[in-house]
Amino acid sequence: MMGVEDVFVYLRGVLSSVYTNALSAIIILLIGFVVARLAGRLVQKLMQEFEINKLFRKAANLKISLEEVVAGLVTYLIYFVVIIISLHQLGVAPAVLNFILIAMLVIVLASILLGFRDFLPNLIAGIYIYRERFLHEGDMVKVGGVEGEIVKLSATELRLKTNSDEIIYIPNSLLTKKEVVKLKN
Repeated sequence: MMGVEDVFVYLRGVLSSVYTNALSAIIILLIGFVVARLAGRLVQKLMQEFEINKLFRKAANLKISLEEVVAGLVTYLIYFVVIIISLHQLGVAPAVLNFILIAMLVIVLASILLGFRDFLPNLIAGIYIYRERFLHEGDMVKVGGVEGEIVKLSATELRLKTNSDEIIYIPNSLLTKKEVVKLKN
């Protein structure tokens, strides 16, 4: 049978271990978050130095900042790894870590699918328009009551310049649903 002193010694050892692990996990989190921020900024600076944004925008004809997207991905990936290491330091069971990983993957997948919800139909319609070769830059068209000259025809949208010099952006998926009348120049 254990005495009262033995119980206190045992509890002190257990609590000391818990406090040490908790303190280690907090230190790992703090250092890891600082490293993640620095790594994200470093990636962004390197991409700015090599002018990746200009090359990407020219090649893909998109207005997003690739530098910010990649820097954010690097930062959040390191955050994720640091959190996993901290949880492991706390002794959290692998089943909990697996659940967290699956939940994060579901969230990322849902975000990607929601992002493609509008993009994909416009891209498919853009491919269809390109293959049919019905519309070209410089053509005068009327789309759903809007009349103007096509100044840009991209994979996802059509830009019309109206007679009053307004630029109208029309998603390509709308071109397959509305009547498009090609006017004589």
